[in-house]
Amino acid sequence: ADFWAVGQVWDVVFDTSGRVGFGACRAALSPSGRYLTVEISAALLCHMAWTAWGSGPRAKFTVAVDSAEAIQRVAALAESGVLRPHIARSFELDGIAAAHACLESERPRGEVVVAVA
Repeated sequence: ADFWAVGQVWDVVFDTSGRVGFGACRAALSPSGRYLTVEISAALLCHMAWTAWGSGPRAKFTVAVDSAEAIQRVAALAESGVLRPHIARSFELDGIAAAHACLESERPRGEVVVAVA
């Protein structure tokens, strides 16, 4: 199920694919919620400027960090259940072409995962 279809509001929505957008997530955010994404666009910059004033959910841009320490912190959050990724589809390594086709044609809501081990 899509995270916004479960009838809950969230403090943080982290769009790691950059495909959902703040507008689609706004109703699923708590009054002080934050929408984070790693993809920057003109629309996101407008949302960031607009939501910086007043109260309510805000749009933010973040940069992924590739240090081992940061990855370990994120892994610990996921293992504890604090961070719950939304996985749209999973593929084995031999299905990587299908995973790529999924990203190109289906534009899934959530992450597409390829298991390498």
